[in-house]
Amino acid sequence: MKKRCVALLLFCVLSVTADVFTLWPVRRRESGKGDAAAILNGTFKQLLHKEKITVNGIALEMEITQADIPFDALLARLKNSLGKQDFTAHGSTVRIGYPLSRDRVERWLLVRNGKDKTTVFHMISPAKLPPPEGWPQELPPLPAGAEVAQTLKFPRRGGVLGTFRNAAGDRRMLLRQMTRHLEGNGWIAAGAEASVSDSGGDLFIRTRNGREIIWVAAGDDGSGSCYYRKSK
Repeated sequence: MKKRCVALLLFCVLSVTADVFTLWPVRRRESGKGDAAAILNGTFKQLLHKEKITVNGIALEMEITQADIPFDALLARLKNSLGKQDFTAHGSTVRIGYPLSRDRVERWLLVRNGKDKTTVFHMISPAKLPPPEGWPQELPPLPAGAEVAQTLKFPRRGGVLGTFRNAAGDRRMLLRQMTRHLEGNGWIAAGAEASVSDSGGDLFIRTRNGREIIWVAAGDDGSGSCYYRKSK
């Protein structure tokens, strides 16, 4: 159970990482009343993680920090200092993007982390990412009708994350397709305490050639994610 919870936490972090690259509107700096960078950089933050990653073939660096300020307080500060058009708030997340030059954009994704803290994902990326080169061979085949949304590689940990969209079928059907393929190729579900069809996803393990893990997840809107890693 502990291993499953750790893997689930890791996959959630990776899924949020992918969310950082969602092409939300990028505003001109002069359009707002203030500067998001000045606000966020002036907030005390503890560095949690820094890692080089590859997104759709482009090498980038991601930084994750923890701000010791409640999410609601930070959101209020942004609302008071920026124009409404300069950020997008939805539920427990805030997206901000500003151009640094014609072809580079600075992006932040703020996520509520309990009552008193906010997790901040930050990176500088191309203004427009190229389309993905294809679906990683380490992952189970795409469900019927699915299109590759993006691929992320984590060279330091040897991990691969792929996200897809527009698949035919609901969450249970998509998970069932991927599960059948994995089980037919020697993978064993590690989340035996809960049926994969009743949850958002599941963790699979295989020890045929070293220790490998795969996490698969899907939604009712035809989207989904798969993460693969081989232990050294």
